[in-house]
Amino acid sequence: MRRRGAEMAVILGFDIAATTGWALYDSGRPLAEITTGLLKCDSGTPEQKAAEMGKMAHLLLSGAAKAADKVVIEEPLRVIVGYGGGRINPATMASLNALAGAVCAVAALHGKPVITVPVATWRKGFLGFARKKGMAAKDYKRACMERCRLLGISVARHDAADAVGVAFYGAANVNPR
Repeated sequence: MRRRGAEMAVILGFDIAATTGWALYDSGRPLAEITTGLLKCDSGTPEQKAAEMGKMAHLLLSGAAKAADKVVIEEPLRVIVGYGGGRINPATMASLNALAGAVCAVAALHGKPVITVPVATWRKGFLGFARKKGMAAKDYKRACMERCRLLGISVARHDAADAVGVAFYGAANVNPR
């Protein structure tokens, strides 16, 4: 049932990684009906992974996510932050940006506008906080899984739970059409 006076949107959210989580959220439907899944590209060069991601994104946008109004992607890092301190290495960063670029290109070919959102921004909206002292990456992933469980949303892994958070951001903060 659609809510009166509210803008409804169908958002396809992505948490880009070697195992990319995706979530299809129709803001006019019950939360338990959010569809989630995983796309895995873990072998080959960044370009080969991007090509595989492009194929999988095309199949998703041609099928289950055809009704999406917008595609919202967690923004990959654009600068090396804290390299040497365990944050992220340049090869990983290049690969994640290539995967995000593949999804953006495929979405554009399907006529879907693309929005990127920094991780701290969608986490604040979905979890109620962006950063907490002493929390490690695994703690945020656990918090997203728990939030999905509390909302009655079925997710197989933390990648899909993160994609739900990205999709929630998109539905709440992006004009649907």
